[in-house]
Amino acid sequence: EGADTSVSLQPLARIHDTYERAWAADWVVAILAREGIPINPDAKEHIWAALTSLASAPVEERTITGLSVLLQANDLKQALRSYCIGGPYGRLLDAEAEHLGTASVQVFEIEGLVGTGAAPAVLSYLFHRIGDRLDGRPTLLIIDEGWLALDDESFAG
Repeated sequence: EGADTSVSLQPLARIHDTYERAWAADWVVAILAREGIPINPDAKEHIWAALTSLASAPVEERTITGLSVLLQANDLKQALRSYCIGGPYGRLLDAEAEHLGTASVQVFEIEGLVGTGAAPAVLSYLFHRIGDRLDGRPTLLIIDEGWLALDDESFAG
């Protein structure tokens, strides 16, 4: 793709698929846990119910903001606010359409991301999408300065 096409991520776009919805539920739980939210069965049920409702919405509405609107618990909504458009990390993870590119060679510069509160969520999602693209052909995944990601305690775990 052209150099003027920027990357935008929409982690909840494919939640109509049960496997993707289960992955998204775990991903949201991890975000909430990093935000200090106690994860109990009620929180998980709220997340699953909201994701299930969101799965029937048009793809462009399957955003973290859309999820936040559907959550029935105010503490969960509040914890996701930073990841919604208008929050410090919304520009990274709350797009209405995903643009990752389809070239056989992809580069993601993460040095400016590592150490921010969004790093674990963004990196986790990128690795999830990279995994989706693996099709059995030989693949080389180079993680230059990988220690930056592994130095982040929550991502390294």
